[in-house]
Amino acid sequence: MGETGPTLVSDFSLFPWLGTAGHAQLERTTFPDALHEMKLYVGDVPGYGPIKGTTDLFIPDEGLVVDWKFVGLKKIKEYRSKGAPTQYRYQIQLYARGCELAGYGVKSVAVVFIPRDSGDISDIFVHEEQYQPEMAARALERAGLVYQQALEKGWEELPSDDGCWRCRNRW
Repeated sequence: MGETGPTLVSDFSLFPWLGTAGHAQLERTTFPDALHEMKLYVGDVPGYGPIKGTTDLFIPDEGLVVDWKFVGLKKIKEYRSKGAPTQYRYQIQLYARGCELAGYGVKSVAVVFIPRDSGDISDIFVHEEQYQPEMAARALERAGLVYQQALEKGWEELPSDDGCWRCRNRW
């Protein structure tokens, strides 16, 4: 404890904390007949093994898989004009594959972008599209290629996408 109160951790960000709190609130208060935070097997990455994930929401009556994203309003405006980012589209398609493998009928997917810096509900952006199993298959195949390249050349030698977010975490 510092002289003026608790010492704050310098690398702590409120954004992930707010996202976690938002997920918990949505789980408690929305779609009581739906499946929330469902753990799923989505497939195998060649050479690596089984991959699992957790979908935020599955509404069985509609065959709809939903992923909540808490992002800044600036990003939402960008997504409205350019479309949802590819990585989120592939992620939700993988969750849909997991729901299908678990025996559920899947028709469509949605990524719901909720602004963490706006109080206006009209700023929420929903990207919805049909379930596309071929997208999930491509994601698993690509992950297998990345894994093989990492085994052959090492993680440090993997090329990085220009839009890749850099963290301080080390594998």
